[in-house]
Amino acid sequence: MYHRVLPESDPRFALEEPGMVVTPETLALHCQQIKQHMTVVRLSDWLDLADSGQDLPERACAITFDDGWRDNLEFALPVLKQEQMPATVFAVTDWVGTRYRFWPNRIQSLIAQLGPDWWQNPTLRPLHELAPDIRSNDADAIAALIDNCKHLSDADLHVLLDQCEASLPPQNDSEPDLMSWPELAQLQSSGVFDIASHGCSHTRLTEALDPAQCAYEVSESKRKLEQQLDGSSPLFCYPNGDVSSEALTQVREHYRAAVTTRMGINDISSDRHQLMRVAVQENNSNTGLAFRARLSGRWS
Repeated sequence: MYHRVLPESDPRFALEEPGMVVTPETLALHCQQIKQHMTVVRLSDWLDLADSGQDLPERACAITFDDGWRDNLEFALPVLKQEQMPATVFAVTDWVGTRYRFWPNRIQSLIAQLGPDWWQNPTLRPLHELAPDIRSNDADAIAALIDNCKHLSDADLHVLLDQCEASLPPQNDSEPDLMSWPELAQLQSSGVFDIASHGCSHTRLTEALDPAQCAYEVSESKRKLEQQLDGSSPLFCYPNGDVSSEALTQVREHYRAAVTTRMGINDISSDRHQLMRVAVQENNSNTGLAFRARLSGRWS
């Protein structure tokens, strides 16, 4: 499970959670390690083999990217094309081609804007009240703050961050971080990537979510992909890994399979609509040994 691929020299690298990014060099290293020790497969091809009763590779590895970041096109595609490794991107359909920012990225930007004593600034007091013990701007502290924020709904978090940002100078406009529909089509036509669903708005599908909104997130995102792209993949990725009973029911109805963020290795008996993955990031897999240990499931 990947999210972003960025060079360390790219300004976006410093503004991203450590657990969300690898460098192109580390991705290339991963591809080389996979070739040595596993058989890379498209997730859809693995499902085809399993459904038809054919033999499965003893150590199959499917590569996935969440969210639909533009850097997947910029930096992941050249690496995967060079290494001839297929993958799946799970796109958030409502935000394709927009300047939308996920709420963790908004938190990162606010703290970067205000500096190391951000927690003392009255502007961010509502945010700091969610994690009053955190008084640092290092990566681990920000990750803990983001984790603490998850008890609020996505809608409430965006309202809170709107309030925090309102009294600060607007940030300079930049290129959208998420791919547009033509860019997703370009990715798909490369022959490397399948494009699948990550919901309409990346709303977490928790038990607290209204069932009608849950149904919309699951079914409408599939419809939009089919409308915009030729041959989109009938696969789903649960935003933030949250799987409510209603979400599971809806996903079983509309999709062939789905992936979670739960760490683990799948086999023929695994629930197709709650497939596990292994999250890899720059800090836990930037050597061959660390990557192999991560894939073995022995390191958290």
